[in-house]
Amino acid sequence: MPLSPLVPQRSALASLRQHSPAEDAELALTLNNLAPVTERLGDRAAAERQLEEALATAAGDRAAAAKYRVNMGTLRMRAGELEAADHLLTAALADLRAE
Repeated sequence: MPLSPLVPQRSALASLRQHSPAEDAELALTLNNLAPVTERLGDRAAAERQLEEALATAAGDRAAAAKYRVNMGTLRMRAGELEAADHLLTAALADLRAE
């Protein structure tokens, strides 16, 4: 059960993916911005899903993908998952270098 109506459910996200690339980019950015709030509300699993969806939606946009990986890495770092955080942050740097 979501902590807030601001936390979209997976089925709602899937239906939103039927839009144009610009709308997909806007959805990804919204999910990226919502994930830290969701985590602070106490639902880390939902925050991870939001960032994973943002990352999947950002396919082809390396700068956006780097941003989303940094947020996911930060989430993992706060959870004490340092190896996973390191992997995500390294991948974010690789995206930025390739840009």
